[in-house]
Amino acid sequence: MKNIIRIFGVALLLFSCTSDYEQEIKTESNVEEVQQLSNQERYLDEIFEVKISENIKFGEAAKPKPLRPNNTQELFMDIYEPAGDDLEARPLIIWAFGGAFVFGNKQSSDIVTLSNSFAKRGYVNASIDYRLSRDLAVNYEDVNAYEAVLRATHDMRAAIRYFYKDAETINKYKIDTTRIYIAGVSAGALAALNLVHFDELNEVPEEFETIFNEMGGFAGNSGNAGYSDNVAGVISLCGALLDADWINPAVTTPIVSMHGTEDNVVPYGTDTITLLDINLEVDGSATIHQKLDEFNIVNEFYTFEGAGHTPFVRDEAYMDTTIVFVQDFLYDLVK
Repeated sequence: MKNIIRIFGVALLLFSCTSDYEQEIKTESNVEEVQQLSNQERYLDEIFEVKISENIKFGEAAKPKPLRPNNTQELFMDIYEPAGDDLEARPLIIWAFGGAFVFGNKQSSDIVTLSNSFAKRGYVNASIDYRLSRDLAVNYEDVNAYEAVLRATHDMRAAIRYFYKDAETINKYKIDTTRIYIAGVSAGALAALNLVHFDELNEVPEEFETIFNEMGGFAGNSGNAGYSDNVAGVISLCGALLDADWINPAVTTPIVSMHGTEDNVVPYGTDTITLLDINLEVDGSATIHQKLDEFNIVNEFYTFEGAGHTPFVRDEAYMDTTIVFVQDFLYDLVK
């Protein structure tokens, strides 16, 4: 009997020691996990889940000619927020999809990936729709190209103004309006770049002046009139300016650009866009970068050596590179 009691006591002691040891391991593991979380940094690490609000109306504007007789088109966006975020003044990225101003929508796979990724890092993201210009596919003229770009910038301006309006009224999205960034892929990047630098009346071609005025000038009539459309920076992924000579030292908006050297859709440097029989000369990212450097305007430029148009759409490795390069550039602006 004494032996049985002794064996039971030893077993109980061993169990107690083992339990204490396991608890110690668990405690160390928890501490390590907490330390890892505390070492993660907003704007650099994916530290949030994502809350998505779909089809938020931000404007309404006249439909492009081929889509009439219905006179107006409602404009919607999807908003990606860091879930559970309690920051009272958050940076915003407004994304515009690519598609030659002829096709595409706010749920383009690359835009969805980018919006989710930056929401996880602590940014509010808005993926916007903008009016497409179907006539470019069947009736190309330089005037039509200018009209397509201007129309897209009008809709992007309306989205910017929507968030200024929200910040000044109900403040639902808690946006820091000094940290609003506009971004785009391909045609969406053209819209973002030209919104900032196509801004002087002497830049409007003579043959485009009448249409320009009818469309509402630079500000447009897409919604939320009376509010600011100022932005703190531009993210251009395989984009271009209609004319890099429009860049001047007075407009110091920071720009981050990425582009493939073998892009046969939107030129890497200065060349013509030939997609859909468009033969419009534009200035791509390399030319823009050179011009910005001349004026000491803050910018960063990443070259996808040997890559074609928007390589990150099809290749996850390119997408990872894109996210890291953009996040590092933005971090220096928002931190």
